[in-house]
Amino acid sequence: MRTSSKRTLPLMFVALIAPGCATSAGPESTTPTTTATSASSTTNSPPTTPVSTSPRTSLTSGTPPLSAANGTDVKSCSNADCEIVITGEVTIPMARKFDCTTFIMRHAAPHKVSFSVDCAETGVVNGYVLGKGTIRLANSVAIEIDRNDSAGAVLHFLPKTDDPGRNKASGEFGASIG
Repeated sequence: MRTSSKRTLPLMFVALIAPGCATSAGPESTTPTTTATSASSTTNSPPTTPVSTSPRTSLTSGTPPLSAANGTDVKSCSNADCEIVITGEVTIPMARKFDCTTFIMRHAAPHKVSFSVDCAETGVVNGYVLGKGTIRLANSVAIEIDRNDSAGAVLHFLPKTDDPGRNKASGEFGASIG
């Protein structure tokens, strides 16, 4: 009978966790229960894998997934009124009113967005922004770089046809335009 009660003891412990149960069972049954619980915890630890979950959380805790109103749809930017995610090289189709053709943007880890654009008024303009920043093309469009890290960049295009000034770029860690 003791053998069968030892086999059912872990089940009884799980089922009878009420406070009165431990005192009525006596100290002898408390010791095996603790041992069974320890063995159960040790056995359950690897399947639960808190260790493998922790590194994932720590890697992504500071960097939420990339998201933008228009996702990765570059065609939504033709009127310079969009928000997109880039993770490599993309060609942005621009409406004729911006007088820009061949608008290429590239993201390079860890935090660089480079661009090349051919505008009727200013010719070919190349440059880059490191980290968050802005790109303003003379009498054309403005691009705000809202996020720029190893995962990619979130770009927010705005129409700026009322700015006849020169091309400008600024970046959190530096920028160049020419």
